[in-house]
Amino acid sequence: MDAKLLAELKENAEAIKFGLFRMGKNRVAAMSTHVHKEVVEDLEQRAAKVLASIEKLSAE
Repeated sequence: MDAKLLAELKENAEAIKFGLFRMGKNRVAAMSTHVHKEVVEDLEQRAAKVLASIEKLSAE
């Protein structure tokens, strides 16, 4: 298993977790619509990267 790929998976999973936390019920302050859209866009991109990494691992 590629250590770089694994580190990338972990980094993206942690970023997704943090983004969801920022949008969840435990957040400290409400987000503006603009910030909310940016967070959602970032989460979508990171989820796509995670899926691509899983595909690579599955192909090995």
